[in-house]
Amino acid sequence: MDLAEFLLARITDDENTARGSTPGPWRWFPGRAGLPAFLESTGAKATHWVEGQSFQAPTVVLGTNQGVMLRVRGRDAEHIAAWHPTRVIAECRAKRALLDGVGSVDPVAYDLVLRSLAVPYADHPDYREEWRP
Repeated sequence: MDLAEFLLARITDDENTARGSTPGPWRWFPGRAGLPAFLESTGAKATHWVEGQSFQAPTVVLGTNQGVMLRVRGRDAEHIAAWHPTRVIAECRAKRALLDGVGSVDPVAYDLVLRSLAVPYADHPDYREEWRP
């Protein structure tokens, strides 16, 4: 596997993970005036039940686990909301467009772009240290 194949495979992995997740955009509500903090996806609707009545509303991403609220601190929740699946899919498309555009114009720049975009995947078992920029 060469560097271009490696990078395109990782971009595809990211995109497939995002496509399998609750769509975005997501919003983070830190909780105020006694209301709990939560993340929700405004891109997907779910059926919720309150006092026996059902209604359609945005999907609440964090809920309960055996009656215990799942805790995500403010900055972590803001990060999760910012990297929602819709944004990740758009980023994957942009990376592919960048590779297509640069690759057809300048081989030296293409190599630098490949090496730079591959760095976030350095912890992947198929990454090779000689690919570092």
